[in-house]
Amino acid sequence: MATARLPFRAAASAAIAFVVVDLAWLIFRIGGSRATTYFSDLSGCLCITIAFVACLRALRRADGRTRRAWSFLVASTVMFAFGEFTWTMYEVVLRRTVPFPSAADAGYLIAYPLAAIAAICFPTTPVRLSSRIRTTLDGAIIAGSLFYLGWAVVLGPLYRAGGGSLLERSVGLAYPTGDVALMAILLFVFTRSGRGARSPLVLLAVGLAALAVSDSTFAVMTLHNSYATGTFTDAGWNLGYLLIALAALRPTAAGFRRKVAQDSWLSAGIPYLAVVLVVLTAAAIRIEKGTFDAVLFWGTLAIILAVIARQLVSVIENNALLHNLEAQVAEREELIRRAFHDPLTGLANRTLFRDRLEHAVDRAARNRRAVCVVYCDIDNFKAVNDRYGHAVGDIVLAGFAERVVGILRRGDTVARLGGDEFAIVIEDGDGERVAERVLEELEVPFDLEGMSWVMVSASVGVATNDHASDPDDMLRCADIAMYAAKKRGKRRYEVYEPSMLGLGEPPTFGVG
Repeated sequence: MATARLPFRAAASAAIAFVVVDLAWLIFRIGGSRATTYFSDLSGCLCITIAFVACLRALRRADGRTRRAWSFLVASTVMFAFGEFTWTMYEVVLRRTVPFPSAADAGYLIAYPLAAIAAICFPTTPVRLSSRIRTTLDGAIIAGSLFYLGWAVVLGPLYRAGGGSLLERSVGLAYPTGDVALMAILLFVFTRSGRGARSPLVLLAVGLAALAVSDSTFAVMTLHNSYATGTFTDAGWNLGYLLIALAALRPTAAGFRRKVAQDSWLSAGIPYLAVVLVVLTAAAIRIEKGTFDAVLFWGTLAIILAVIARQLVSVIENNALLHNLEAQVAEREELIRRAFHDPLTGLANRTLFRDRLEHAVDRAARNRRAVCVVYCDIDNFKAVNDRYGHAVGDIVLAGFAERVVGILRRGDTVARLGGDEFAIVIEDGDGERVAERVLEELEVPFDLEGMSWVMVSASVGVATNDHASDPDDMLRCADIAMYAAKKRGKRRYEVYEPSMLGLGEPPTFGVG
């Protein structure tokens, strides 16, 4: 990137030096009027040629939509060059006064829509239909506001002046009108682009703005028969061409391909800023003249309606975004639920159970309260699967989970640790009473669709924080007690005692 910036900085330095020389020549009129005219014409041809070569270079390096943008900009510079060379041929080669309008005006004016298409082709943020409608309204508001200001300041006075033929007046108005439309499009594209793309767009916009100022001045002076080559107007054209060339040479032009930011404060605020300028201009005209002409009246009405429509579309879009956000939140909650809950029974899984137990033990240590772990294992569950199938086994597991949840308090946690193993965390409660209730619930058979019933039992172990202060140790003690209940006949519960260690280690502990 550093090596890419060196040629650009050299080109920028050369452009600044050229502009300084150009202004000095026009100010001091070095060599007299004839030499100044020749210098102005030839320097304009040189600057537009440089812009053409730079845009052609950018076109060869671009791809996708950016390539289309630079191709139209190349075509625009070709038409600008046609106008410049035609004008120079009249004054330098033929030594004749350039007629107005002439073939040079055709080249200049055709360049404007090509530059506008180029600006539109530069990539902006991909958006939904509602956002595209709002974006279109933003562009219309900006363009309408700039045209309103242009009509109030330049176009209206030019039209009302009434000098020249209809063709002359139309061509004269076409210059500032094209400038206004082009600047509106560039401003709109700029607000919808990412930071990586804005640096070339700024240079391009400022360059076209310099052309716009010179064009508007040219139109006013031409309609009043006061324009002559070699004025400061020519310096604006040269500056504009050089800035277009620098935009094409800017190293960050590759940033057009980067992901752009959507709905920045700049893109949201520019249309309203344009409307504020319209309101202030309308107020000033009303105070000064007491009335509006037809263009300003209908322009004001159209801009107000466009703003109202934009607000309605924004409300619709915001509602859609809100619904989308709610859907994303619901999806996130569902993902979290799946991450910490058993998909079959909806109970907490081993990860969530471990977290709840850890917090319960910490609270019990601070408040000196009891916490119990009740470990349940359905007896002979493999036989249920073998006899009735896994589908019936899943029904039994889900039914067992539902019955256990029904006997617990709101703050208690029950989890399926895996297979047919369940565990319960009870804070400040009676673990033995819960174990008894679990066994009582299993005295009622499970009613299955298409079958009479299935009867199962469970072995239950109980451990408290008196037996172990570490969450993993508590769960292990409860598991040992459950294993002891199985050894002592099943269909019962046992409370952990150290002597149970002699019964052997539970073979299934820790298996999900």
